[in-house]
Amino acid sequence: DEVGPIAVIPVDRPRIVGLELVSQHPRDTAPIKHEFGGDSDLNFLVHTRLALTVASNVPLKEVRLTADSPRPSPADVRRVDATHYLVQWVQNGPARFELALVAADTGLVSVPAAMSIGLKVDQPPRVTMTYAGVHPRITASARIPLTIEARDDFGIKSLALAVKDETTDPMEP
Repeated sequence: DEVGPIAVIPVDRPRIVGLELVSQHPRDTAPIKHEFGGDSDLNFLVHTRLALTVASNVPLKEVRLTADSPRPSPADVRRVDATHYLVQWVQNGPARFELALVAADTGLVSVPAAMSIGLKVDQPPRVTMTYAGVHPRITASARIPLTIEARDDFGIKSLALAVKDETTDPMEP
């Protein structure tokens, strides 16, 4: 038996050809773009808005997101065009998830790509108060030089000192 010519049409399995992560913390004035790979720091503070754009080499039917964390979830995935999808969420904890691309024409599924975006912990501010040149006895009219130093890992907007003036009872020795 002889079978006519068999056409072999090569198709590409979908794969990620571009990833772009944009972050904006409420205190930032403009969004910041981040690169994947290398020495990039992908740890963000709580309440940071994140937007991950995924680009594919072929038109996609869908992007499947499987999450090990509450956010992002599959409901956060939006289609931009045939080859681009957008995942948006607010960072409230470390994000660990996998993305699988499904080709529109063939239904082929890509190898899942694991993503991990960490949580940067904001340390509490530290305040140091020191005084100098004061001897064991202080008169009522003495001036006490006071130094206050405040430090924080992400900056301090303001610092205030409240002073309470207490007058002793003159009848008390």
